[in-house]
Amino acid sequence: MDLFFVPFAGGNRYSFKALEPHFPTDMKITVLEPPGRGARISEPLLYNLQEIADDMYSRMQQSMEKDYTIYGHSMGGIVAYLLALKARKDGYPLPVHLFVSGTAGPSFREESALHHKLEKEDFIRELINLGGLPQELLGNMELFDFFEPVLRADLQAIDTYCHTPVPPLDVPVTVLLGDEEDVSPDGAGCWQRETNFPIDLITFPGNHFFLFDHPKQVATLVSEKLGYLARPLR
Repeated sequence: MDLFFVPFAGGNRYSFKALEPHFPTDMKITVLEPPGRGARISEPLLYNLQEIADDMYSRMQQSMEKDYTIYGHSMGGIVAYLLALKARKDGYPLPVHLFVSGTAGPSFREESALHHKLEKEDFIRELINLGGLPQELLGNMELFDFFEPVLRADLQAIDTYCHTPVPPLDVPVTVLLGDEEDVSPDGAGCWQRETNFPIDLITFPGNHFFLFDHPKQVATLVSEKLGYLARPLR
């Protein structure tokens, strides 16, 4: 089984490192890193979720003839959904399961500020409210300045995303949320529109980045959903 992780805004190939040791050894894990960061820092940033999905899709295709699943957090949850749609459109096998966390369904839209256009002080405050600004960035403005364009590019992609209704996927969807984050029950429930299976909604203690407070529990949940029981861990 190939497990593809799709990062949150500002994320890179190391974004799920805390979870990786808790997966079985015979599960192949790949983090789909967007351009403009990490090993792809020399490549231009993308400002559109569909373009991000298209870029990641090109890096998945050779693994899509065998069983695979996709896990996306926050922005990555919507991108994971777009990847599954593109697989269906191109006639590839669909993922055996879709895991999305920290995000409402793609059809759920709320009136909100355009986060990528916030002034720096407000921008930082918004990131702190999400719980997604590491202390090393908060205490080092020079380092924050380096990462700021990446964060703004990803948030622009989120802010400008426009959902197009399509027939639901024949893919089970598990939705994971922190009980202290801002995703409403109505927003989470909107994932039901995108699958022909009843969604499984699971809540963990914590804020938007709850998965890093509970890496073993999240990894175990994913593994069990995929039929990996009592397998050796990494």
